[in-house]
Amino acid sequence: LLSLLFLFFAQRVSLITAFGIYFIFQHSRFGWLHLQNKLQLNNIQMFVKALPFNLGAILIYWLVFVKMNNSYQENVAYFFVFLSCISFPHVFCMTFFYKKFAIKRNENRD
Repeated sequence: LLSLLFLFFAQRVSLITAFGIYFIFQHSRFGWLHLQNKLQLNNIQMFVKALPFNLGAILIYWLVFVKMNNSYQENVAYFFVFLSCISFPHVFCMTFFYKKFAIKRNENRD
Protein backbone atom coordinates (compact mmCIF):
# COMPACT_ATOMS: atom_id res chain seq x y z
CA LEU A 1 0.00 0.00 0.00
CA LEU A 2 2.82 2.42 0.87
CA SER A 3 4.59 1.65 -2.41
CA LEU A 4 1.42 2.37 -4.36
CA LEU A 5 0.90 5.63 -2.49
CA PHE A 6 4.48 6.63 -3.20
CA LEU A 7 4.13 5.84 -6.91
CA PHE A 8 0.89 7.83 -7.08
CA PHE A 9 2.51 10.81 -5.31
CA ALA A 10 5.80 10.58 -7.25
CA GLN A 11 3.98 11.13 -10.55
CA ARG A 12 2.86 14.55 -9.36
CA VAL A 13 6.18 15.99 -8.18
CA SER A 14 9.56 16.60 -9.76
CA LEU A 15 12.04 13.77 -10.19
CA ILE A 16 14.38 15.31 -7.58
CA THR A 17 11.55 15.58 -5.03
CA ALA A 18 10.39 12.01 -5.71
CA PHE A 19 13.95 10.72 -5.36
CA GLY A 20 14.43 12.64 -2.11
CA ILE A 21 11.21 11.29 -0.63
CA TYR A 22 12.10 7.74 -1.65
CA PHE A 23 15.65 8.07 -0.36
CA ILE A 24 14.67 9.47 3.03
CA PHE A 25 11.53 7.48 3.79
CA GLN A 26 12.35 4.16 2.13
CA HIS A 27 16.05 3.57 1.59
CA SER A 28 17.48 5.44 4.58
CA ARG A 29 14.78 4.36 7.01
CA PHE A 30 15.18 0.66 6.23
CA GLY A 31 18.97 0.93 6.20
CA TRP A 32 18.87 2.60 9.63
CA LEU A 33 16.56 -0.13 10.97
CA HIS A 34 18.76 -2.92 9.56
CA LEU A 35 21.91 -1.42 11.09
CA GLN A 36 20.15 -0.79 14.39
CA ASN A 37 18.84 -4.35 14.56
CA LYS A 38 22.09 -6.09 13.60
CA LEU A 39 24.35 -3.86 15.71
CA GLN A 40 21.94 -3.95 18.68
CA LEU A 41 22.01 -0.17 19.20
CA ASN A 42 19.21 2.23 20.11
CA ASN A 43 18.43 5.41 18.15
CA ILE A 44 20.56 7.64 20.39
CA GLN A 45 23.58 5.32 20.12
CA MET A 46 23.15 5.20 16.34
CA PHE A 47 22.84 8.98 16.17
CA VAL A 48 26.05 9.45 18.20
CA LYS A 49 27.93 7.02 15.94
CA ALA A 50 26.64 8.83 12.84
CA LEU A 51 27.30 12.34 14.21
CA PRO A 52 30.83 12.78 12.75
CA PHE A 53 29.55 11.83 9.28
CA ASN A 54 26.54 14.14 9.61
CA LEU A 55 28.71 17.06 10.74
CA GLY A 56 31.07 16.40 7.83
CA ALA A 57 28.14 16.40 5.41
CA ILE A 58 26.82 19.66 6.86
CA LEU A 59 30.28 21.23 6.50
CA ILE A 60 30.64 20.06 2.89
CA TYR A 61 27.13 21.27 2.11
CA TRP A 62 27.89 24.67 3.60
CA LEU A 63 31.20 24.97 1.73
CA VAL A 64 29.93 23.86 -1.67
CA PHE A 65 26.35 25.08 -1.77
CA VAL A 66 26.42 28.16 0.47
CA LYS A 67 29.93 29.57 0.69
CA MET A 68 30.88 29.08 -2.99
CA ASN A 69 27.67 30.81 -4.12
CA ASN A 70 27.39 28.84 -7.37
CA SER A 71 24.54 28.93 -9.86
CA TYR A 72 21.68 26.46 -9.60
CA GLN A 73 23.05 24.42 -12.53
CA GLU A 74 26.51 24.17 -10.91
CA ASN A 75 24.99 23.16 -7.57
CA VAL A 76 22.92 20.40 -9.18
CA ALA A 77 26.01 19.10 -10.99
CA TYR A 78 28.11 19.17 -7.80
CA PHE A 79 25.32 17.47 -5.88
CA PHE A 80 25.21 14.50 -8.26
CA VAL A 81 29.00 14.21 -8.36
CA PHE A 82 29.06 14.23 -4.54
CA LEU A 83 26.23 11.69 -4.40
CA SER A 84 28.11 9.41 -6.80
CA CYS A 85 31.30 9.69 -4.76
CA ILE A 86 29.62 8.62 -1.52
CA SER A 87 27.34 6.02 -3.11
CA PHE A 88 30.10 3.89 -4.58
CA PRO A 89 31.86 3.05 -1.27
CA HIS A 90 28.47 2.88 0.48
CA VAL A 91 27.41 0.04 -1.83
CA PHE A 92 30.54 -1.95 -0.98
CA CYS A 93 30.25 -1.34 2.77
CA MET A 94 26.58 -2.30 2.94
CA THR A 95 27.15 -5.37 0.75
CA PHE A 96 29.88 -6.49 3.16
CA PHE A 97 27.60 -5.71 6.13
CA TYR A 98 24.71 -7.78 4.76
CA LYS A 99 27.00 -10.66 3.72
CA LYS A 100 28.61 -10.72 7.17
CA PHE A 101 25.27 -11.07 8.93
CA ALA A 102 23.92 -13.53 6.32
CA ILE A 103 26.94 -15.78 6.97
CA LYS A 104 26.37 -15.57 10.74
CA ARG A 105 22.68 -16.35 10.28
CA ASN A 106 23.54 -19.39 8.12
CA GLU A 107 26.10 -20.60 10.69
CA ASN A 108 23.46 -20.38 13.41
CA ARG A 109 21.13 -22.60 11.37
CA ASP A 110 23.71 -25.42 11.21
